[in-house]
Amino acid sequence: MITNMPHMVSWSETSSYSLAHDCDMARISGFDDKCQEHWIMVEMGAGYRERRQEAIERLMESIEAGDPAGELK
Repeated sequence: MITNMPHMVSWSETSSYSLAHDCDMARISGFDDKCQEHWIMVEMGAGYRERRQEAIERLMESIEAGDPAGELK
């Protein structure tokens, strides 16, 4: 049985210094099958790899749940 469940087709990351956070931050973006962007801001630095992996998993779960595009809090 084939279903048209939403799913994440790709993800990307960009990083820069954030004046709002006063530190280096990465924007982790996940794109759904309708090319809509869902994203999370993640602090760079020690432990970043684990935080990035958690962010990607949260994005995937949110997209699969059918949540609207935009920033996840």
